[in-house]
Amino acid sequence: MGNSLEAIFNQYQAKFPLYSRKAIVEEMVKDGIFDGMLKTGKIKQADIDKIKKGSSLFLYDNLVETSASELNPTKIWGGDFSTKNSVEKKVDYTKTTPHKFTSLVDVNYQGKIFSSQFTLEGIRKKYNEKDYKIAKEINKEYPNYSTITVVDKKTNKKVCEYQISTYDSFRQKSNDFLISHYAKDGKTVNEFVIVHEYGSDCYFGKVSKRDGKHSIDTFYEQNGNIQKTYEWSEQIQNGKNVWDIDKITLYSYGKPYKVLKGNYQDTIKNYKVDEIASILENKKSLNIQEQMQLSSLIDSITDHNVFEMVFDYQTKTGRDLLDDLQSIADKDKSKFGETFYVQSSIMKMINHLRDCMTYKGGSNDSWLNDHSEQYISNRLVRDLEQGKTDLFKADLKLAGINLNEEEREGIFELFGNPMIRKVLMNFQHRADSLYQDNKEDKNLTKGILYTIAKSDSIQPKEKADIILDTITQLGFIIDDDIRKEIGDFTRSQEFMNLMLKYCTQDKYSEDIIADMKLNKNNPDKILVDFKRLKARNTPREKGTEVSKPNGKIDIDFKQGRTGDCWLLAGVISLCKKPNGKTRLESLLKVDEKTGDVTVTLKGVKKTYKIPYSEIQGSKHLSGGDGDMRALELAFDKYIRELAYNKELMANQVDIQGNTTYYLYQVLFGDGKDFGKYKPSMNKDFNNPNKSFCIGAGMFDASPTECRDAVIDSKGKRIDFVTGHAYAVVKADEKYVYLVNPWDSKETLKVEHAQLEKLKPNVGVCNY
Repeated sequence: MGNSLEAIFNQYQAKFPLYSRKAIVEEMVKDGIFDGMLKTGKIKQADIDKIKKGSSLFLYDNLVETSASELNPTKIWGGDFSTKNSVEKKVDYTKTTPHKFTSLVDVNYQGKIFSSQFTLEGIRKKYNEKDYKIAKEINKEYPNYSTITVVDKKTNKKVCEYQISTYDSFRQKSNDFLISHYAKDGKTVNEFVIVHEYGSDCYFGKVSKRDGKHSIDTFYEQNGNIQKTYEWSEQIQNGKNVWDIDKITLYSYGKPYKVLKGNYQDTIKNYKVDEIASILENKKSLNIQEQMQLSSLIDSITDHNVFEMVFDYQTKTGRDLLDDLQSIADKDKSKFGETFYVQSSIMKMINHLRDCMTYKGGSNDSWLNDHSEQYISNRLVRDLEQGKTDLFKADLKLAGINLNEEEREGIFELFGNPMIRKVLMNFQHRADSLYQDNKEDKNLTKGILYTIAKSDSIQPKEKADIILDTITQLGFIIDDDIRKEIGDFTRSQEFMNLMLKYCTQDKYSEDIIADMKLNKNNPDKILVDFKRLKARNTPREKGTEVSKPNGKIDIDFKQGRTGDCWLLAGVISLCKKPNGKTRLESLLKVDEKTGDVTVTLKGVKKTYKIPYSEIQGSKHLSGGDGDMRALELAFDKYIRELAYNKELMANQVDIQGNTTYYLYQVLFGDGKDFGKYKPSMNKDFNNPNKSFCIGAGMFDASPTECRDAVIDSKGKRIDFVTGHAYAVVKADEKYVYLVNPWDSKETLKVEHAQLEKLKPNVGVCNY
């Protein structure tokens, strides 16, 4: 094992004791440690990337499925260090194993601590009541506190004791479980464990050392990395012996970065911050050695500790770390030019910090990021106050408000981003200096929308874009204060004019502009219109052209810049079957003189007349066939009506995103979810009186399975796209044949076994 990667890593760890896992592995990469493995194919670059950022240093998390060709831990590391069971297709919570740091805590087959084991029922499952007496006693003075005792019937000695505290905090249930394991004499405590569960966050601590009047409690993350340690000592206070904390050490990805001693609110030792501050102290520029040293320190900052780091830096220096780095970068830009500025190591440090700060929903550890929203909202207020527009827009991204349509996370659109809400609430309390309330208008609030609109430092076009992005990414939120702010804002004619003047392009939004004028006194409908407007406001190169409608889908078409693959794929699936094509085209009637199309949505008993001028102008939609675009516009109008009436999901305001069987339901009243794909469905796929579409969600198919899963018309393997709909054409003994609405004239194919691994949902229409 002397030359194993484990041993080499330990050497680097000793050399760089405060480096994160990512930084240490990068040092190993720089020194060529992985070169031989890369050449022989024993390891891939993707494997190294996973090791750097994964939850386990030496193994992939067992939740990630890996193929046989990928990193084999036994071969590479000399042994399998995991205590987790292998991932199985079916969830079976009865399969458990002791946690690798204690026998008192069990984990399920996914390696997760499950809280049901600490209930009375869970303890009875673990200890056979034929051999043990199990009793529960509730504390009368504190009803949320109870003790469950396990006694050996043969010896009548205590074996184990569970002290359970449950309470509601911030409307989120929390649990603390204190477990004591007794020796055979029933008196001496063998092992003592604390398990803490807060919402979805669950970790445990173990007394790793107890020596007389001293004790060390070590808390671990789910993946086994040390999270923090508490060092206690027994002291005499007011004539009584009490235990008090001497020192707390915080870790990120298993590496220490911060120590709190004594009165730890005042006495803080943050190793990384001290080093960073010493390098940046009174520095206008950095030499190569200082840049390399600083880069290693910045790279070792993680999403687990980034906000603590910036707070501690402010406490120590009175300055903002991002600002100090940006100041050096700006000086380098003026000295060396734009190209050097973009590619400089300082800019890479800034980007790394911003990546760590960018909110990742539930994946961030709340116990380390309690003040993140305060930090972000403080920066937003300051940026506006000082007219730093570029920084303001960059900091909006930290709050989850992304002005770049291409980078926006779809999950935020679907579920909403709690960080946005927290930042907006903080912003309301911090923006007093920027916006003077009109005392005569009691409806006005000091919120972010008004603050942006009143700011003289932002150009009108930028104001409109930022406001629109902020509104559209909030969705239909439940916070009354923010709902009131948006409602008040949308009632203002001044800001309505701002939207109409600066957030429209060419003829793409004429119908929405007309709707906004009609809905100017209805804030709920205006909010829908704002979201629709943003969906069409993405800059486009030339748009797409279509033929004049003739009542038939007879020209190849391609999906435009709108996320309505579900609609286009469903139409393709119908047109690939003669009976389906006939039935679909029976819903279209064209005025040969004007080119206007009347579309009947039979399933919902709705009819829409689509003017030819609107068909020509809607260049954000599909290109090629004018009748196809008329169908898109009819659906867009129908879904808009439902959104106005709040009859759809909160994020659904137009034809972006849906299921194909929903298309079948609206068209004919005959669409069904056929379930997950199985090879037994292949006979159905060839039925001339049925049409099918498939699509796998982003959480259904793993990236590994999607890679090279599909064969194109030239025989080249391409990736299967998740969150996207495909039309099913037919199936034979080996393949299922698909059409991607990105290009309706090309037929793709995928093997049965491979398609089953992708776990796509299947929608069906019966004629």
